[in-house]
Amino acid sequence: MSDTSFDPELEANLSAQVPARHILAVFAGGLLGTLARCAVLRGWLSQAESTPWALIVINATGSLVIGLLATSVFERRPQLIGLRLFCSSGFLGGWTTYSSFAATTLLLVHKQSWVPILVLALATIVGNPLLAWLGRMLGRLR
Repeated sequence: MSDTSFDPELEANLSAQVPARHILAVFAGGLLGTLARCAVLRGWLSQAESTPWALIVINATGSLVIGLLATSVFERRPQLIGLRLFCSSGFLGGWTTYSSFAATTLLLVHKQSWVPILVLALATIVGNPLLAWLGRMLGRLR
């Protein structure tokens, strides 16, 4: 029977294998992506808007770009680990946000705004994976 409990020695070895520059790449990209998302949301949002179009557009563009970068750059140049981490996990991870989707959905449920909930859910659950796939297909054209 195998022991699946926490192994501090294994954890220490795994942590030691991640170069600090990769951690910094994710951190810097995440910071910039989050700041960019906040700037767009602040500039876009209005109280009169019932459907969260800014959030939909942010997550859609992030999905498309991650698919595009995956094939057009990172599959062709796997040695660019730092750039991949900065862009994918970092910037696009900060740019897109599942937590904002969840929080906005809860707010719309509270307001009983059923059509905006449906639009947001379909865009997020169906549209974003399709856009990531489209980005991958576009990336293969080059």
